[in-house]
Amino acid sequence: MSLAIDILKDLISIPSQIDINKEKNIADYLINLLYKYNFDVKTYEYSKDRPNIVATYKFDVEGPTIIFNGHMDTMPSENGEKVNVWKTNPFEATINDGKIYGLGACDMKGGIAGALSAIFKVIEENSGKGTIIINLVCDEENTSLYGTIPICENKLLNGDIAIVMEPTECRVCKKQMGNMFFKSHIVGIGGHTGLPEGKINPFEIAQNYIEKLKEWIILKRENKNDSQPFINIGRYENGTSSGTIPTECTLYWGTRVMPKDNFADYVKEIKDITERFNKNLKNGCKITTDLFESGGIDSFWCESNLLNNLLEFSKEDESIFCASSDAGFIYNILKIKSCVFGPGSLKQAHLPNEFIEIEQLEKYEKVIYKFLKQK
Repeated sequence: MSLAIDILKDLISIPSQIDINKEKNIADYLINLLYKYNFDVKTYEYSKDRPNIVATYKFDVEGPTIIFNGHMDTMPSENGEKVNVWKTNPFEATINDGKIYGLGACDMKGGIAGALSAIFKVIEENSGKGTIIINLVCDEENTSLYGTIPICENKLLNGDIAIVMEPTECRVCKKQMGNMFFKSHIVGIGGHTGLPEGKINPFEIAQNYIEKLKEWIILKRENKNDSQPFINIGRYENGTSSGTIPTECTLYWGTRVMPKDNFADYVKEIKDITERFNKNLKNGCKITTDLFESGGIDSFWCESNLLNNLLEFSKEDESIFCASSDAGFIYNILKIKSCVFGPGSLKQAHLPNEFIEIEQLEKYEKVIYKFLKQK
């Protein structure tokens, strides 16, 4: 059994579900592991029992500083299902048919395990150059408010490149889509359904508003048959019963930002769409739309010789990361050249019976090992 598999099995066995568990226990395990390989370990906590790790190792030979960023939290094992749909214990790594099953196996404990295994091998051989920084964070699955954002805002990272270990099927992604979160508050004219005259249901206003947003977002696609970006409706709120027309409702929604586009431009265009939409509403009806929580993660597109070297070692075509990751914060706040690169596929992320293929994990470990030896 490889070290990467052993580490992954340990990580899966430590629950770190967002909003259910804290990351303290998994952080303690990783800190002890990093101490074993003589890392200088510092922790930063912006919410109780939710530490972030910045661990540094310097080789004797001078060279670049490589940052490895990964999140310790996972999505919950349940997603509103009324029955347990896991075929295995989500907190016990199960190996079957060349796959390792368990919560976080793909997103992204597999990436952490594969990278650490490769890094530890290079340290044991003393065959690396420069500096390695391991940045393991909390809260990524909940917009990084207590993780990578304050780490970046406090300038606690500095390096030549950052590798964010999200699942990319071992494809190097020097481009990432952004992710924007919005909250729209809609005011209609409520009342009894027995007398609907003059009433305007805010949910119906919201539906029309969404159609306008869909018309706008399609124009951002590079090709008409592309699936990204699109408008995703995450949640509706308010209303009391089917016998009452509500006066207000709230809509939570989001969209992706293409790497070639700009976060601020999207905000302005959505503001313009909302203002035009409001002009056609009856008096008393109105929509207000604002960024929600941290607002999201901006897109990026960067080039670097080191990233090109990593791409060459991967022997895979370059790709675009179509989800959000902490690479967006590292690149846009700290201006550190970044990529998203890890084992596993988003097809298995955020789903019951999550798994990672052992072949992918081992391939990732080998690519990182060769990159660190020859960079």
